[in-house]
Amino acid sequence: MEKILACVLAIALLLTMSSCRPNEESATEKTTLIPAAVEEDAEETSGEQEEAAERSDPDKAGETAMSETQVKPSVPGDQGLTEQSETAVPEEQQNEEEEVQQASFTQQHFTLRNGRVIGYWLYTPAGAVENMPLILYLHGGSGKGDDLELVTQADSLPQYLQNGQLAPEAYVLIPQLPAARRGWEDVQEALMQLLSAVQESCQTDPERVSLTGHSMGGTGVWQLALRYPDSFCAIAPLSGSVQASAENVSKLRSLPVWAVVGSEDAVADPFLSVQMVEALSEQNAQAYITVIEGADHFAVPEEAYLSGRLDIIGWLTGGASLPQEDFLH
Repeated sequence: MEKILACVLAIALLLTMSSCRPNEESATEKTTLIPAAVEEDAEETSGEQEEAAERSDPDKAGETAMSETQVKPSVPGDQGLTEQSETAVPEEQQNEEEEVQQASFTQQHFTLRNGRVIGYWLYTPAGAVENMPLILYLHGGSGKGDDLELVTQADSLPQYLQNGQLAPEAYVLIPQLPAARRGWEDVQEALMQLLSAVQESCQTDPERVSLTGHSMGGTGVWQLALRYPDSFCAIAPLSGSVQASAENVSKLRSLPVWAVVGSEDAVADPFLSVQMVEALSEQNAQAYITVIEGADHFAVPEEAYLSGRLDIIGWLTGGASLPQEDFLH
């Protein structure tokens, strides 16, 4: 009986052992049958899932982009643009630019199309802006040469501008006639080249270009206006010479003219200007002449340019009306 019971127990033990092994093998397989390549695929899958989650959650995506921007190194080009916008105009420079530009009187040179160089003075008004008037001034015989200081030695407009006695609200162009030239008639084309260049560079008003000058320059004013009457809005020849021919009168019949002479002028006959204006006034209602009683040749510029009674410069630029009838003929 004991032998039979022992056999039964042995058979039961064998059956129990055979039923547990598959479960243990299954558990072991679940843990160890995942190769490394599969783990990488799992990580990629996890990354794709995170990206999908970010796309489905814009706020989270924005937070991620913001954190990347915060740690992104600065780009030299971007940094330079920022620095330029912040430091290109220092505070002191900004203050200077806000102040009104002062008037200036400078020596300059211009190369003509033929290669020759012409020297000139340029007066730039205070607070210069676009479309300001431009006055072309022709000096007298003492200013000829290659030294621009000669132009300012005479008692006339260039000296008044240099000394600050006059401060017109206009550009003033003052070329110098070379010593080898007899008069302004010899360089008329050069003058127009220079005038055009200055007009363009200074952006002056093309409708307010006027012409004045004294002595040889006064004669030059008549001559230049007769050749280019449509290039000027007004002329003011001082102590100049001109012939009152029918041809000359016809050329200037539409141009405002205000001539000034001294009654005691022994250099340029004042009667020539009087005769011209009298003939011109028959066709031109804007032709005037002022004869300064007792004034000689060299006293005319001060009376014409500095005297408050005449104010030739103001008239040329359109900023002043004609004087009282006592000063006109």
